[in-house]
Parts: sequence; C-alpha cells; structure tokens
Amino acid sequence: MARPARLRGAARPRVLLVAPHSSYRIPAYVRAARALGGELLIASKSRYSLVGELAAGMYVDLGDPDAACEALTAEARRRPIEAVVGSDDVTVEIASRVAERLGLAHNPPAAARLARRKDLARARLAEAGLPVPEHRRLDLERDPRPQLAGLRYPVVLKPLALAASRGVIRANDSEELAAACGRIRAILAAEPLL
Repeated sequence: MARPARLRGAARPRVLLVAPHSSYRIPAYVRAARALGGELLIASKSRYSLVGELAAGMYVDLGDPDAACEALTAEARRRPIEAVVGSDDVTVEIASRVAERLGLAHNPPAAARLARRKDLARARLAEAGLPVPEHRRLDLERDPRPQLAGLRYPVVLKPLALAASRGVIRANDSEELAAACGRIRAILAAEPLL
C-alpha cells in the first residue's frame, strides 16, 4: 500500500475535527492525521482531549450550532487550520459552516444539512420533480398509527437524529409499528447525540 501524501501548506498542518464526544470514528481520524504528518484539533462537548497524547482537544457545545460555529471560527483564527472535517452526521453541517467562514474547501452548509436529514432531502428532491419513496415524518410522542393512516405495510422507521442504520426498524403491521416506535424512543433516550 502506498504511503499517503503529506498535507500541503504549513510544516505541520492543523486539521479541525468536529466530533461528538462519543464518536467511535475519532481513532481513524487520529491515525490518518498522523500518517499525513498533520496535527489534529478535536472539537467536542468534552472538557478534555479525547485522546490526550495524540491530539489536542477543544470544548464546544455542539448542541448550539450557532455558538459552536462562532467559537470554532474564533479558535481557527487564533491557531490557523487548513481543513475542517465533521466526523459524524450530527457534525457535518457545523464543520461546513466553519470552513465556509474561514474560506476553506467545504460542502455548502445547506447540502450538508440535506445529506444528514433524509426527510429534508426527500422534500427537496420531490420539489425538483424527482421520484422519492413515500414517506412521513412521525411524532414519537403521539400514537404513530393515525399518523400513518393510508400507508401500506411494511414500513421502515428511521430516526432523524441517528446515523449508521441505528434505530432503523421494519414494521410489518400496526402492532410492530407501535413496538418499533417504543424501541426507537428508548434508543434516543439512551443516545448521547452531542
């Protein structure tokens, strides 16, 4: 396997990784930064570096995207960076907004939002006249059966706030639908999103 090229620019370029404090993806980013000869600054909702001896850490409240963008942009202006990366679905929009403010390569923030929110992406595709599967957005605090009136089974439930197929459940009838909604509520209650 060929060794990856070094990052361009500074002698030891810095990359800002925006990540939930519980992300299992962080070690792969640390390894990649090391292989490329870069320095990694990890921004998350943790007061301490997630991997102390391997990367610097910065506390930021990812639950408040506007404040997070302000704090990350200010930090990047104090300690210049060459790239901003969101590690997970919940951080890609924040990362793209920060990169945009800094004039770095990025996906448009609106595109990042659509990429992580299937309901919004499907609505945008439908507006453009493209075919999309029938779908509905459910309020899990209410009985789901009336919300799905007229839909044929089986149905697939997919939480808006989770990624990597977590909480994706097929329901073949209304009893399975009610049970699936209960399981998803439990997953969301136990899941530290940010």
